[in-house]
Amino acid sequence: MQLFNRKKDDWIEAKIEKATQEDFALVKSSDEFFFDWTKERKRMVFKMLEVSKGNILGLISITDFPEELRFHINLLESSKSNVGKNKIIDGIAGSLIAHVVSKAFGKGYNGFVSLILKTNLIEYYIKMYGFIRVGNALVIEGEQSIKLIKKYYKS
Repeated sequence: MQLFNRKKDDWIEAKIEKATQEDFALVKSSDEFFFDWTKERKRMVFKMLEVSKGNILGLISITDFPEELRFHINLLESSKSNVGKNKIIDGIAGSLIAHVVSKAFGKGYNGFVSLILKTNLIEYYIKMYGFIRVGNALVIEGEQSIKLIKKYYKS
């Protein structure tokens, strides 16, 4: 998949893979991530890599709830240099979410994904990614999930 590098005004190649135990140690020792990702190592965690450099651009932790036909996003983080108005690379979080949505279609969940945000990002996720509010959770499914995949996930 391709992500836009704002600093170079060019596209870079990225890919999403399952995170390894070595990745958790690497991220923990890095100054590019706020969260302690070692706490997520027993869950399904995926990393986004910049193909040419091999550096981790972002991570997402999910839980499969097959009885509820959904995936839940436990934690999502883009590297520090790729967050906010001055970020270098666009589309990391959206691509990681679209990856999970794609997995939800693959399992027959109609793209159903949920998350609970504890920050002021709720309105941003609604506007940017198409989530809707259901109680204290945000969810996406069906047509909105398809739109998200078309926008961010080309794999």
